[in-house]
Amino acid sequence: MLSKQGVETVCLTPHYYHHRESINDFLRRRNRSVDGLHREIERRGNGHKLPTVLVGAEVKVESDLINENKIKELCFSGTNSLLMEMPFVGLESRTVETMENIAFKYDLKIVIAHLNRYLDILSKDDLERVIGIPNSVIQMNAEAFKNRKLRKYIIKLLEAEVPIVLGSDAHGIKDRKPEIESAYSVLEEKLSQHGMHVLSKTQRYLLEGATEGGIFGYAY
Repeated sequence: MLSKQGVETVCLTPHYYHHRESINDFLRRRNRSVDGLHREIERRGNGHKLPTVLVGAEVKVESDLINENKIKELCFSGTNSLLMEMPFVGLESRTVETMENIAFKYDLKIVIAHLNRYLDILSKDDLERVIGIPNSVIQMNAEAFKNRKLRKYIIKLLEAEVPIVLGSDAHGIKDRKPEIESAYSVLEEKLSQHGMHVLSKTQRYLLEGATEGGIFGYAY
């Protein structure tokens, strides 16, 4: 489905909760799933060119991650870009401080997962503080473009050169299916050429050094 929407690179990012399992256990579990996926693709066969696949994780922000020296293994394949999910509550100073400290200690680019879901939770000052995390990238879900208010806000940020990437946050082909194509259609109509350049530049910045995640062209 994503390949038909023009997507060339897909990042697989299963949730990681540090208080539930070690990074080693998570990586073993993720690798088993990726291997099974690869076998299923080979079994079915596909005559179409599919997207390049990277693997990573969507990491819940937890303060003790600062002491986890294997955290880089949760980044997108071959990059130093780490997708992190904030708690769905009002912003606490320790949440931002944890992300900033992890970025500084391990030289990582922090990708803030689906910020569009927090716009009704966080104050304007809180949003500015999150957006202002050094070397961070903001991920907005494509589904946000169905909402006129969210659409205007995202476009405003892009025109202001805030580093944003779009994510499908897809979980299947029925519920939470990919909406990338429709989101880009809106951007091509509403966003200036400069804004589109910012979006493209941020995508390249995010995936610097990327390597395929062990499977060829699988879209999720």
